Amino acid sequence: MLYDNALLSYAYLEAYKITREPFYQSAARGILSYIIETLTDKDGGFYCGEDADSEGVEGKFYVFDRDEITQILKEDASFYCQWFGITKEGNFEGKNILNLINNHDYEKKDEKIITLSRKLYDYRLKRTKLHKDDKILTSWNGLMIAGMAKGYQILLDDLYLQTARNAQAFIEETLTNTDGRLFIRYRDGETGHDGQLDDYAFYAFGLLELYQACFEVSYLQKAVSICEKMTGLFFDEENGGFYMYAHDREKLISRPKELYDGALPSGNSVAAYVIGKLYHLTGEITWQEILKKQLKWMGREAQTSPANHSFTLLAFQTVLYSHTQLVAVSSQPGIEKELAGLKREVLTDIDIIFKNPENEGLLSKIAPFTKDYPVDSLKSQFYLCKNGTCLKPVDCITQLKEAIESISS
Repeated sequence: MLYDNALLSYAYLEAYKITREPFYQSAARGILSYIIETLTDKDGGFYCGEDADSEGVEGKFYVFDRDEITQILKEDASFYCQWFGITKEGNFEGKNILNLINNHDYEKKDEKIITLSRKLYDYRLKRTKLHKDDKILTSWNGLMIAGMAKGYQILLDDLYLQTARNAQAFIEETLTNTDGRLFIRYRDGETGHDGQLDDYAFYAFGLLELYQACFEVSYLQKAVSICEKMTGLFFDEENGGFYMYAHDREKLISRPKELYDGALPSGNSVAAYVIGKLYHLTGEITWQEILKKQLKWMGREAQTSPANHSFTLLAFQTVLYSHTQLVAVSSQPGIEKELAGLKREVLTDIDIIFKNPENEGLLSKIAPFTKDYPVDSLKSQFYLCKNGTCLKPVDCITQLKEAIESISS
């Protein structure tokens, strides 16, 4: 399923950034490659997933018996089977799920294994087919845009950034109406149903990750617009919490608010998270006021069952933990790429605002506090702040790294 892969890729990328374990990078790249190769529409959107069943048997597509692998890989089969723990008896109903559980060399990039795996992969594609669910859902696409954008932030692979851009453009062109409201799904040239809370919250999440990947202010502007619509359509101003359905649509017997984080995070927890991020990025008090109401409501609900509110914890972290922000001001070319490299190198989680002569007018409307940061035509200026307290600005990336280390220690 698309949403599983989106959330898993994000988690593996975070794990790799923190630990630098090559296995986490490998897993993340494998997930993102699968999405690009298998679940991406020619126009940029992401499909929902592939069936688990093939020929009436669940999981059949993914398992092999040892004789089958011997037939395909011939003299290389023994080496390959040892690498992936493949036995005559199998590890799943007489068949084998390829795995690295007992492989202590999994960190090695073995070119022979890569070549043999591609050969077996091509064989598997011909052996049987999986049915593809080719609906394109706005909410799930928002999560996958976040995963792809995070892939670029951590691995600096341009393909991931371009894939995220394409999917965002698809949502704008196909799943957004003339008033800027979202639809739930697209398939075979037809859009359907008014967007619900998850569509707005998850899409805003993807937009903010895109902004932190490339610092194009249009993505931040769109995130603000989507969150403004989300608040106007779904937010309970009196009690806090976002309703699942918009206030101006069909009146149902009840108008629920969901906060349970299961296989998918709840729209409420993601909404709180993105609003917290918007407050830090824009400095707008309106977002802080909404966030206070939202977190107060979420806190009451989550107390009853903390384990079922994991993404809610991320939302609370936007206010309970120290916050580091960087305002980068420059007219020099290539600074965006350097900032992306900086995010990859440092462990500290930093929200970055980038200002240049081209975007300063629009940025001043979105984040009015940035008016106080002038653009110097001769040099870059980096203003690093922690919990609202800013250090003296520096004018090169090396000094900036040193400043980040000093406030992180």
